[in-house]
Amino acid sequence: MSYICEVGELFRSRCKNVTILSPEDYTLIAEWEKEQIPFEVIAASINEVCNGINGRSAEIKSISYFQEAIRKRFKHWLQTSNG
Repeated sequence: MSYICEVGELFRSRCKNVTILSPEDYTLIAEWEKEQIPFEVIAASINEVCNGINGRSAEIKSISYFQEAIRKRFKHWLQTSNG
């Protein structure tokens, strides 16, 4: 399965109200892939945010909702994996 498909599938599984990704969502995921953000970083970020909002995923309509958490975790991942 491709990176984009994996991220999209995880997003849809955690945000049940999302049935399809928007073109902007695909673009953002492709940017993460280009930046070589590991799927594990994205998955951990999405799961952490979703677990922290106590089932209010109906409010999440775009994967960009997770952008800040993913960037923060990726920065930490870079610092700890290159040390």
